[in-house]
Amino acid sequence: MGTSKGYDAPTTPQWGDLKSKVSRLAKVGRPGSDNSKELVGQFIRANGGTQGVAKNGGMGAKSAQAVAKNLGSFLSLVNRLGINEALKQTGLEHLKGKATSDIVLSLIDYFGEEASTIDQVDARNALSQLMDEMFEKVEGIDEITQVLEGCSNPDSLTEMLEKFFGYYVYQQFCRSFYERLASKVGNAQADAFLNDILDYIKSEITVFSLDKDITQVDWSGPEGESICVQVLEKTLDVFGG
Repeated sequence: MGTSKGYDAPTTPQWGDLKSKVSRLAKVGRPGSDNSKELVGQFIRANGGTQGVAKNGGMGAKSAQAVAKNLGSFLSLVNRLGINEALKQTGLEHLKGKATSDIVLSLIDYFGEEASTIDQVDARNALSQLMDEMFEKVEGIDEITQVLEGCSNPDSLTEMLEKFFGYYVYQQFCRSFYERLASKVGNAQADAFLNDILDYIKSEITVFSLDKDITQVDWSGPEGESICVQVLEKTLDVFGG
């Protein structure tokens, strides 16, 4: 699954109910869309709900927000100055001429944080999923830069951040339940179960508008932090947080 392991979920009554539901549904089969919606919503609420996550750092959200700021800052630079100048100013000009896989890994390293905590690992895995989606059908720096340019307008950037946060919720869900599922129904069934969770999360991603052009904000300061909180809040609301 590409997820971190070795995590024990909390033992509050709400968590106990959620763990029981996950185990019961897994023994029956795959959860499907409706049950996935219920599980993801309850998972977010068990972590403090939309406000508790986005504003108070539940689910290790600070790690995800740090990556979102890096991504937002770079794509905003592409929007304002063009891809060549953005690569130059960020020290990424050396990517020209490299293999596609090396370019993508370098971008993940640039946008991502050090994976020294389990939340940072989740954020990096979520970023990897987003990069895989963005560059699935491209080859070489020219096609990669075309994708980056296409993602740099305000609406597309907002969508990229929402997708990233959606993948982060998925990574956190997997870390909380993968070993439990695997021990009860086996690895293959656990993977199938979590694939339904992923399919649900991806199906709920929508493009929403913010009240400002986010390509013009100062991503390194409080304004960038505020945008990340807003996008994360709206994303969690979509999932019933």
